Amino acid sequence: MRHRTGLDADAGPDGSPEEHDGQDFPKNRSCGRLSLAVRLSIVFVFVVGCVYHIARVKKLRKGWRIDSQPKFYVYSGNGWIDWMSMRCNGSSLNEVVDPWVGKIPFKHTDDYWFVKAALAHPGRVSNPEDADLFVVPAMLNFALEQMLWRKEQCCVGDICNADLIIHTEMMLAQSPWFKRHGGKDHVIVCSHWACARTGISKHNLDPFKNIQACNTVAFEENSMRGDRCRIATTLVGRGCQDAPSEYGGSATIDRNATVVMVASMHAERSKFQQRRDICKWAEHASHVIGSFTISRCGPGPQCPAVAQARFGFHVRGDTLGSNRLIDYILSGTVPIFTDERQYDILPPFVPWRNMSFLIDASDEDEFVDAIGGIMQRYDAAKAVLDANAASAALGDAGPFREVHAVVRALFSAAQTKVGGS
Repeated sequence: MRHRTGLDADAGPDGSPEEHDGQDFPKNRSCGRLSLAVRLSIVFVFVVGCVYHIARVKKLRKGWRIDSQPKFYVYSGNGWIDWMSMRCNGSSLNEVVDPWVGKIPFKHTDDYWFVKAALAHPGRVSNPEDADLFVVPAMLNFALEQMLWRKEQCCVGDICNADLIIHTEMMLAQSPWFKRHGGKDHVIVCSHWACARTGISKHNLDPFKNIQACNTVAFEENSMRGDRCRIATTLVGRGCQDAPSEYGGSATIDRNATVVMVASMHAERSKFQQRRDICKWAEHASHVIGSFTISRCGPGPQCPAVAQARFGFHVRGDTLGSNRLIDYILSGTVPIFTDERQYDILPPFVPWRNMSFLIDASDEDEFVDAIGGIMQRYDAAKAVLDANAASAALGDAGPFREVHAVVRALFSAAQTKVGGS
């Protein structure tokens, strides 16, 4: 039986079809993603730490003794479905999450990586009685993307799309552990743009009160809603050095251009005007500033163009964020932010400003002056980016084993140690 929900199809964050970055999308290939796995593990630990801090303060006030290491339980059995067995349009999750396959927009697959990190994490316990926190292993992004954009099917057994969301809501309602504190000690990922919809919009999760009562890895939001955490995640990216050779990837790519932005221009959308302006101004700047060259500015193949440039423009589209930022970081390209607010919607545990630049893109003269200034400061920002990549690449077989060590290093090291790549 199909159920009616508060979710309908066809729209992106502004009510129009969601932008998919203007990058030519490949068809088939599987590749490793160590940096991505570690990065999503770090997001996992940070959110768990946020929720755990709230629980710890409350327990200490009551005089309870608790361990310094949070223990968490991942729901399984007793009616909970095995989300890792999900198939989307006949393909396994291993195929679907590959950024070079193109069976689902890879930028929204962080729910998969979060659940995978939780299942392999040393803080996981098998008995809910021993848990400080509870992880809801739902992959809501997959269901929402299919419902609102692809119009296809992601299923666990015979439970598909909207029914997956309904199943999660019902299972939380039946859980004694959820009911004990009303979800205050529960964590879930809902970082698709549709998760952020509220109020009268037909694209929202408002009817699902139990899901809303959990702490959330969220879409472009860092906040405390009462005593619930909302921690922004980054969209999932892909780097040119790890790309298949048939799609422009190579272990060594000459970085001989100054700037790049592979992106849709959408002449019909006002929110994309800054992208169009920046590409026009960059072309003018190439005739004014010595040694200033453009790898690509506009739609087209992502690789090797992104890795050929020293800097990459991070410009808003439908929303302030984009997976393009992570594409730059994974490709060793220094991001240029164009709006102060873009920093506010990123995970707060990464010192983004040390590995990027912010320029005034309000008019062409300001833009050209800013570009001329940051060209002289490239080496320092690139060093931070390189240090970040090195710190993320810990353990080539099981990065989740080392996640606590990675996080400790990130918090205790100098500003050059970041976890965003």
